[in-house]
Amino acid sequence: MTREKGKQNQPGKGVTQNLMQCKSSCDMNLNMLKKKQKSDEAFSSEYEYVYGIVTTATDWYFILHSTEGIYCTSKTEYRISLTEDAIKNPTELRKNVKRILEVIVGLLKDRVSASEEPANKKRRV
Repeated sequence: MTREKGKQNQPGKGVTQNLMQCKSSCDMNLNMLKKKQKSDEAFSSEYEYVYGIVTTATDWYFILHSTEGIYCTSKTEYRISLTEDAIKNPTELRKNVKRILEVIVGLLKDRVSASEEPANKKRRV
């Protein structure tokens, strides 16, 4: 899992940098798998994936980079409003923070369970 903090007015740069880190991590993982496997197992239908998180503190982007594609959440899906109203009435703020933490915990749990599965079992994303 990779994490990147984007600038408030340029989150696209953070996403781009995170995608490059995800690709590098995914490529490195695949190369290590191929070295550990026998030659006939190296080109099986397995694939690896890496999660990335980019945030500007208010906007949160969750990225999945796999050998089958790149997927990203939309800007409006995960947002924390840091206005004076949100501070005065923190119910909505807590709800949004909880949503984001639930996603992060889910990503971490997924990676833990993936590392515990047999190496030859294909992961479904």
